[in-house]
Amino acid sequence: MECLPASDLRHLLAVLADLAGSDADTLPARLLAALPRLIPCDSVAYNVVDPVHALTTGRVEPADGVSPALIQSFERHQAEHPVIAYYARTGDGRALRLADFLSQRELHRLGLWAEIYRPLHTEHQLAAALPARRPLVVGLVLNRERGAFTDREQALLELARPHLGALMREAELRTLLARGLEATGWEVVRLGPDGRVRVASARAERLLATYIGADPCVRRLPAALDGWLRRQQHCILGELPVAPVLVLLGTGGRLVVRFLAGGTSGTDDLLLLREESTAIAPRALAGYGLSRREAEVAAAVAEGLSNDAVARRLGIRVGTVEKHLTHAYDKLGLAGRTALAAWVRQVAPRPA
Repeated sequence: MECLPASDLRHLLAVLADLAGSDADTLPARLLAALPRLIPCDSVAYNVVDPVHALTTGRVEPADGVSPALIQSFERHQAEHPVIAYYARTGDGRALRLADFLSQRELHRLGLWAEIYRPLHTEHQLAAALPARRPLVVGLVLNRERGAFTDREQALLELARPHLGALMREAELRTLLARGLEATGWEVVRLGPDGRVRVASARAERLLATYIGADPCVRRLPAALDGWLRRQQHCILGELPVAPVLVLLGTGGRLVVRFLAGGTSGTDDLLLLREESTAIAPRALAGYGLSRREAEVAAAVAEGLSNDAVARRLGIRVGTVEKHLTHAYDKLGLAGRTALAAWVRQVAPRPA
């Protein structure tokens, strides 16, 4: 990645600070207003594209010339867009230019150009994808008629991308919280300016007591959690994030902790807590060529159990566990225990 000047980094931090505290309803508009301040462009779009069903929703600023008929034309021709195809195929949302895939002569041969980009006076495009449930592609798209996007501008958008993704996740959580907690599974701890607990639900207090021995009568967070929280707050001030999610393991479960900054609106900082089961059902691995026992061993390994612990759970010998692991590695084409655990976590449904 190109080395960016300090002025670009200060500019990026200012834009991110302005966006902090957004909810899911306000973030797209604020994002579209902020991006041209970061990277000059003629127009900018926030698009949610479904490549499977050729559907597109979103918004463009300025919206001049963007009619329902033009959106329908884009849906007809979106399969020609090489960046969308790349994101949908790989899940790699890095910042890319249209020119990374097509020359201008090749672009001008496409129906995509004739029906959409030519009427919109778009010759150059820079895009990045934000986290989304596949096959959806959530894209930020910057357009210009004159002046190709530079390596520096591409590097700047790529540097911004993970932070914008984190802001999007926080905005979604903030909206869920505003609409009520029952459907989210998250418990909330509200923090005062000094980092002390201002308000916590009864279940949040029980979770903190269970996983880190916190005393509900003491309003200061335990040292380990307080240290992690301070690092997250420093991130808002311009330092790189250390761990946006903290995971605390317990017996038969884990506690996921997220930090939600109050932003510039003066609202409280929040800690969001959610308890998750660490158990993986072996039946979730059906259809991959593993025997029932091999699937049981693989699921236990993905939970972090040692071979001895797997043997005790299943009532078999350690040597038998090792044999089943070897067979699983061979059948799945995996290099070892770490690769197997990662594979299981990828293909098995997330525990409720």
